[in-house]
Amino acid sequence: MFLLYWRAIKISRRSRLVEVTAWTTLFTVTLMLLFPFACDDIYYYIASGQLQATYEMNPYFKTAHQVSHWSMDPFLRTTGWGFLLSPYGPIWNMTSSLLVVSANDQFWLAVGLFKAFAGLLHMINFFLIGFIAKQLDLHPSQAMTIYGWNPLILFELPGHAHNDVLLLLFLIIAFVCLATKWKLLALPFLTLSAMVKYTSVLLGPLIMLWLLHKKKYLPLVFGTFLSILLIPLVWIPYWNGLDTLEGLFRQINFYSIKSLHYLLLNSLPQWFPHMLKTQAFLLSSWVMLVLFGITYFLLLFFLWRQKKQLDIIGLARFGCIAFLLYLFFVNKWFQPWYFSWMIPLVALTRWPCAISLTALLLSCTAELSRVPQLLFENNGFLVQVLTVIIIWLPLVTYRQIKNF
Repeated sequence: MFLLYWRAIKISRRSRLVEVTAWTTLFTVTLMLLFPFACDDIYYYIASGQLQATYEMNPYFKTAHQVSHWSMDPFLRTTGWGFLLSPYGPIWNMTSSLLVVSANDQFWLAVGLFKAFAGLLHMINFFLIGFIAKQLDLHPSQAMTIYGWNPLILFELPGHAHNDVLLLLFLIIAFVCLATKWKLLALPFLTLSAMVKYTSVLLGPLIMLWLLHKKKYLPLVFGTFLSILLIPLVWIPYWNGLDTLEGLFRQINFYSIKSLHYLLLNSLPQWFPHMLKTQAFLLSSWVMLVLFGITYFLLLFFLWRQKKQLDIIGLARFGCIAFLLYLFFVNKWFQPWYFSWMIPLVALTRWPCAISLTALLLSCTAELSRVPQLLFENNGFLVQVLTVIIIWLPLVTYRQIKNF
């Protein structure tokens, strides 16, 4: 699929928009019909929506398993994460509640609605990418192909209904605002994106610096002011002190086998036999966080040095790097669909460039990282090493990619 996708990008400039749109629609509908088998996040979304819609509970303070007779409710018992408080932003919890209410107590209708919602948003994002590309004098059919036909995007968003599709909607609208006269709303829409999943906040300083470079002081000042007003308004239904973020703080410290942190955590006690696992956890966390802080500061510094030469296409490229740094250094609970954050930004860069090629290759290797576990059927150290190598292989070959 990825090789066909790569070929499609190369010839997409010769394609008519109606062709690209028709095939994207077909791909999206097909993946909407896919049973979500690779992960069960969709069932956690449904459980969170049920907590709010039926039991009138705050998902930031109550879990599915804290409901009496939860095992009798298919909306609650289907998730494997029923012991977790919500780690997501309030925009997503509002959305999940509305979708569950619309299902009218029909569980499989709820699954279908979440899938349909993800597919619909994917198509909206697809058209918005084409609109921005036209504003930036990029080739719309190529930009739309890069986003709409990406196998990871299709498999994870319409295919598994991940809430990242809503994060991308607001992020893409923020770039629509930057590319048009509505720059004042860019930061507020980015804030809405961060209220789905918090990682969008990484683009905030980049956009603020860009507006400062372009001497867009009114969008910078009032956009920041509107964003600050927006945050408490969105949180009003849920907020009850810092304990509201307990679910987020817990998930920050979860490890997945695909995380570089997990590999480092398991390696440190082997290198230093007297080191306790808690000490290894703290050391690996702080080292990676400091490395991220240094590299992110350097990224902002390089953006600042661009001065007036930096256009929206360049901003998208810097945004892609910011997400990449976060996923490499900070994210412990690494999952393949997190690479979907970079794909819209890749679609808004001039093709080809080294960062775009690398990001798309990462979207392939992220899915291929599932292979070692499937082959060996365990989470041993060899499987961890192979998984991390497969994911980040495109970074190792970046110089060759750049030369290519």
